[in-house]
Amino acid sequence: MHSPTLHPPTNNLLRALTLLLAAALTWLALPAQAAPPKAYSKNGVSFQHPATWKVMTDEIEKDGAGMRSIDLEGPGDAIISLMFIPFLSGQNIETLATRAAEHRAQMDKGAAAKEGPDKITPTGLASSAIIRRVGGKEIKGVLQRFGYTSGGETVQLEARFFSMDFGDASSANLMTQSMAEDTRQVDAALGLVMDTLRYRAKR
Repeated sequence: MHSPTLHPPTNNLLRALTLLLAAALTWLALPAQAAPPKAYSKNGVSFQHPATWKVMTDEIEKDGAGMRSIDLEGPGDAIISLMFIPFLSGQNIETLATRAAEHRAQMDKGAAAKEGPDKITPTGLASSAIIRRVGGKEIKGVLQRFGYTSGGETVQLEARFFSMDFGDASSANLMTQSMAEDTRQVDAALGLVMDTLRYRAKR
């Protein structure tokens, strides 16, 4: 039995192999495709959120007013909080952001009173107006930047505040908090939630 003779590849074969190799390398170089967003729908509230985020709480206030809060948690302890307020629209988002900062300052006093390496010192607050476009409509919001120093290290955080009105004289306040370096992923997640958010208060 004769051994098969191995011939060198022809120019056409070389070209084909080169193209296949280039295609394979290109495919390997592509970033992993993000998982499709998840849909959440429950009792008149629906929205989409990134697959890496989780709905941690969905609670209705026990005082009978029907206020409802939903918290989403993302990578790096990032948080998006939604508070649904039936039968009330036209929320003043600047007032909401100011109250949140005041509440944070009260909590900071206890941490700042500590002595030693665990003492936490606030670095100050910077606040500015921001705008997000949702469904062709501009929604005004507030961006707060603040930070803390402890043990010679400083961390910077950001919080965002928006309010969305719905057709049945109800509203939803949206609040985020995250480390400053996670701004991009939080902004993308918030945009997806706001773009897909639907709310119908129970009558």
